[in-house]
Amino acid sequence: MEKAFKFTEEQKALIWDRFVAPANGTQAEAQHFMEYCETFGLNPILGDIVFQKYETKSGPRINFIVTRDVLLRKASENPDYMGPPIANVVREGDEFEFIPSQGDVRHKFGQKRGRILGAYAVIPHKRFKSAPAWAEFDEYFQANPASQKGRSYIWDSMPSAMIIKVAESICLKRQFPLGGGQLYTAEEMGLEDFSQTDGD
Repeated sequence: MEKAFKFTEEQKALIWDRFVAPANGTQAEAQHFMEYCETFGLNPILGDIVFQKYETKSGPRINFIVTRDVLLRKASENPDYMGPPIANVVREGDEFEFIPSQGDVRHKFGQKRGRILGAYAVIPHKRFKSAPAWAEFDEYFQANPASQKGRSYIWDSMPSAMIIKVAESICLKRQFPLGGGQLYTAEEMGLEDFSQTDGD
């Protein structure tokens, strides 16, 4: 696959010093990260993507983190892009039908809307059938430890906006994928400092 751009040696040194080495990344992991960035046109120096490394029971794990806005920007550069996701939050009392196999969503607000159940997103594609995404609110809210302790400003104050961003992120990755399974969004991972810089 042809690379979108190539970093200079000075930029590579900066990425190592500022983003990979502080996360305890290795030189091999840095090379992998930079190759990924060059291939898909993501620049960590500009805040497009973050290198994340953490320990698990089975050993260290590497993730590359972007935001919903970065995925949307990259999708808009694709010739098959037809417009932004159609997305909304679903609450108790709404009329909602979700048929993934048909790429179909039917949603009507109820007169009395209760607690948030989740959010859906559908994005059109010139060549492929729409692949709608659903994000279950409880799964993502409970996966964010800070939200359980009243310390997550963005999830506690804007739960609808955040779960919609998760659904949009899932949908964008399905319709306009950027590489393999190492790519996650800040919204999916509950990285509040990163996702707060993202636009609505």
